[in-house]
Amino acid sequence: MIEITRLAKFLLRRLLFSIPVFFGVTIITWALMYAAGDPVRLMLAGTPYITQDVVDNLRHYYRLDRPVWEQYFYWLLNIFQGNLGTSFYFHSPVATLLIPWTIETLKLQLSALALAVILAIIVGVYSARHPYSIADMGVTTMALLGVSMPIFVLGIFGLLIFSQSLHTLTNGLFYFPASGAHAWNYRSFPFPLFLADAAWHMVLPMLVLTFTFMALYVRLVRSGMRETLQQDYVLAARASGLSNIKVVYKHALRNALIPLVTYIGLAIATAFAGAPITETVFTWPGLGYYYVQALNNLDFPVIMAVISILTVLILAANIIVDMTYGIVDPRITVG
Repeated sequence: MIEITRLAKFLLRRLLFSIPVFFGVTIITWALMYAAGDPVRLMLAGTPYITQDVVDNLRHYYRLDRPVWEQYFYWLLNIFQGNLGTSFYFHSPVATLLIPWTIETLKLQLSALALAVILAIIVGVYSARHPYSIADMGVTTMALLGVSMPIFVLGIFGLLIFSQSLHTLTNGLFYFPASGAHAWNYRSFPFPLFLADAAWHMVLPMLVLTFTFMALYVRLVRSGMRETLQQDYVLAARASGLSNIKVVYKHALRNALIPLVTYIGLAIATAFAGAPITETVFTWPGLGYYYVQALNNLDFPVIMAVISILTVLILAANIIVDMTYGIVDPRITVG
């Protein structure tokens, strides 16, 4: 009963703290958008003979002729009613646009994240158990390379090697697509061929994201495992006759995963925002790619919708991660 009360107080405290954070983020984003320029002028950039009456009508239609603070409160009222507005650039309700974009982003991001976590745990544990070996030095070198190299550089190298070079060497018989999530006529494919086409287009961007995620996660697992394996309770477990596998994977690994849990929780939350750089390099039709398009065109409703959703997810992820600590390590109490 005491634990439930403590958990309820913890959740209430964190939720109350999250409210001003949400308003602060949205207000700052709104102010920065208006400082960036006039979206109506961008919409009409290719039509120099448009009259001022048309400009004024567009500004009135999108409520851009109102004071900034009044526009913000009108947007806030709509978003709490589930209305995310209409896109200036895509000319469709934002809510209907976000659904297919988010599906494509999650398909790519969560696949890469899951693969990176599995590989990072396997490689990180092996590296920690064999410190300063050739394999360990190779792992740390590759991890350092992955952390240091900008993801767009890695993506361009991937395109050059696995798309262009393979296409040339095999005379077009085998290569990974350089852009898109599907073939142009994928809607006419039977279901097995549809899945194969989607997987084929996913390989290259997913490998780039997996390597980027894994570079950080391997370092976290390796450093956490090396520190944990030197703890007294691990030495005592080995002295008591437990097998090495049980000591490493049942006792030591749980404590070593605490930093990784934090990063995974935040990575899942930010996955909904997509990976703007990766999706732009591979022209992946996900939330990150279209968010960049919205930024370039000052599409206020899309920008605010993505930032708002992302803020809520990050705040929720922080709360969930704090609660997960107690599951991973029972010595940690929440509240």
